[in-house]
Amino acid sequence: IYSKRVISPGEDIFTDIPLVHAQTVDTLSISPACATCTTSLLTPAVYFETTWSRMPEKLQRQIEEYWPPITLVPCSFCPFELYCSETCRQQAWDSYHKILCPSTNPETMELFQFCASRQIIVRGTWNSIFSPMILAKLIAMIVLHVVNSVQNGTSSKGVDLTYAHQFQQTNDGPLEQAKEIFSEFISSGDPTYVRTIPRMLKLMHNIFNHPSMPIQYEFNELEFSYRFYQIACNAQSFSSPNYAATLYTRFLLNVRQHDRTGLYVTLQPYLKGEPADQVFGGLFPLQSSLNHSCDNSCEIMDCQVTPEVAGIKVRCKHQLKPGDELTINYVDLALGRRARRAMLKRAYNFWCECQRCAFEGDDAYSCTECKLLSPSIDNPNPNLTNGNIPYRKPFPACSRCRNAWYCSPNCQKQAWKRGHKLICKDWTKERSSSSAN
Repeated sequence: IYSKRVISPGEDIFTDIPLVHAQTVDTLSISPACATCTTSLLTPAVYFETTWSRMPEKLQRQIEEYWPPITLVPCSFCPFELYCSETCRQQAWDSYHKILCPSTNPETMELFQFCASRQIIVRGTWNSIFSPMILAKLIAMIVLHVVNSVQNGTSSKGVDLTYAHQFQQTNDGPLEQAKEIFSEFISSGDPTYVRTIPRMLKLMHNIFNHPSMPIQYEFNELEFSYRFYQIACNAQSFSSPNYAATLYTRFLLNVRQHDRTGLYVTLQPYLKGEPADQVFGGLFPLQSSLNHSCDNSCEIMDCQVTPEVAGIKVRCKHQLKPGDELTINYVDLALGRRARRAMLKRAYNFWCECQRCAFEGDDAYSCTECKLLSPSIDNPNPNLTNGNIPYRKPFPACSRCRNAWYCSPNCQKQAWKRGHKLICKDWTKERSSSSAN
């Protein structure tokens, strides 16, 4: 994505809303949120945890009086999803939950229970920061899109839903048309990875081959791997700006401003500080087209796109001219070049050649500018061996960024003139990766 005009630092360039999203497993139970609009649903009982049941009833009533009002609307048929309104509940039901609700498909019970366990690394089941629920939602949305297109007559094939399963392998049937919704998201990764989590593959297979499914969806190893990497390569973390920490701050403000009974002092032994905020991962159609740079020109911010829909906005970090590319960071910018490149290669299958990588080095034993190896020295510690690799004297590092090393002042001056000055700064002060991956 490129700029068509001058864009100033701090300017919000565009907003985007996710096609599909799910709360990360590690925040699901400790920071409950509306499954549709991502608004925090943190209640006093969840914040105070086990101490809540031990509090005097009078103290509980006082806390509830000053806690920002929270509306909890659970699914009508299962205890696993919460919403902030009837509108959000209906939207979830129509878009995916009628397929995934355990009341209609008992095979989903294991998936909901797994997500509630707050584990992201489970041998044979999962090893990713994003929730497997987003993968299940993606497939459920495709299935319901087929159902709706056939029932509404919007499919190019006038197919009786009873026989819709006959079209799952055709190039222009309802199922293939529904899959086009997510076709823009790249999918790149090790196709054998799925074999390390066979339990999740079996679980997804059981869900989408259950008799309750309105159409047949063959969720085999190939399909699982393709969809997994669509999410792994594109998932962006985000949330509604109505964070759990915001509710907590408003609660303390209400207590300080309006209470005259010494409640704030009474609460001190119970307060645990700011709660963890809810975090979601989502697939954003426009944001996912932004390429990576270790000297990114833009950053991702949470925002409320409409009063009912949370999403992200892309904000300019430094001035862009017409023709300049909009870039974001996929990895933590505080990491050194070797670590950044290794992570990008492993997760996104490319070797970064951005301007910052061009003017940084990997270590102090090779001149970043002329590539000259540093001089060999005697073993500084005779008690340690280094195989046949010689010990070398490190070159001096750039005093500002500490990510480039030079054999001479002349090499440092040449690098500075060629472009090192454009990326030379203390990167440890940059924001961490904006990606959910």
